Amino acid sequence: LHLLSRRQRQMCIRDSVIGDEKIMLQGIIDTGNQLVDVYAGKPVNVMDKSYFEGVLYQINDYGRLKYHIIPYTTIGNNEGMIEVITSDCMYISNSNETKAYKGALIGLSGRKVSQNGEYQALINGHMS
Repeated sequence: LHLLSRRQRQMCIRDSVIGDEKIMLQGIIDTGNQLVDVYAGKPVNVMDKSYFEGVLYQINDYGRLKYHIIPYTTIGNNEGMIEVITSDCMYISNSNETKAYKGALIGLSGRKVSQNGEYQALINGHMS
C-alpha cells in the first residue's frame, strides 16, 4: 500500500495476507482512526474490502486469518460491525525507513474509505 499521511508524508504499505499473496493499496495514516479490536486489544487498519475479495475467495481456512467481527462507530454513521482479518505482515515505509508489523489487523470496509478513490486504506493512528 502506498500511503500519504495528512502531513503529506510519502508512505508505502504492503500487506502479505496469505503466504506470498500481497495486496497493494494507496492509503493515509489516519490519526482519527482509533479503532481497537475488543478481543485482541490491537489497533485495526480499515481498508476497502473489494481489494481483498480475490484472496478471501481462495481461502478455505478463515481460522488461519483469525477472521472475526467487531463493533465500530464512524463519523456520520451510528454503530456497526466490521469484519477483521489478521495479516501475516504489513510494511509501512516512508522516505527514511520501513517498519514491519507482524499480525497487523485489517478491518474490511464494505464502503470505500475515500469518496474520490484517492486512497483505499486508513492506517490506524497508533501505527504511525
